[in-house]
Amino acid sequence: MKPKLILNALSLMAALAVTAGCQQKQQSAQNDQSVSGEQVKGKVNEAVNATKQYAAQTKDQVAAAVQKQLNAMDTDIAGLESKASKLTAQARTKADQALVELRAQRDVVAKKLDELKAAGQEDWKKAQSGLDEAWQKLQKTYEQAKQNFSN
Repeated sequence: MKPKLILNALSLMAALAVTAGCQQKQQSAQNDQSVSGEQVKGKVNEAVNATKQYAAQTKDQVAAAVQKQLNAMDTDIAGLESKASKLTAQARTKADQALVELRAQRDVVAKKLDELKAAGQEDWKKAQSGLDEAWQKLQKTYEQAKQNFSN
């Protein structure tokens, strides 16, 4: 979640809490309406809920994008597996080892993605960082594995 958004939400909540704590009726220049503590609480709850919804949407968008990339990587891995069957015995052994490493790193990314999906509002950015690192390593492992299939 963006720090500025959190700061704005906290500032709004603090201002509303002070207003509610004073329990003073203020008259508007245009009319004589007062703000009740319940109205203030309602507005604070709306702000908090909006902030939570924003964070959840962002987390869900990140998870969906990574899932799409992971599906594409699965297709790429399947392509390498298909090429492996056409290699000589010596090249095939090296390619099979590369595929084992690639699948293992792919599983790490899938696990990190599950952690991101399960993370709470406060922890999902940390989970995203771990997922980003795992994804970069998977891409590097894939590029290295591809070299074994060019023979």
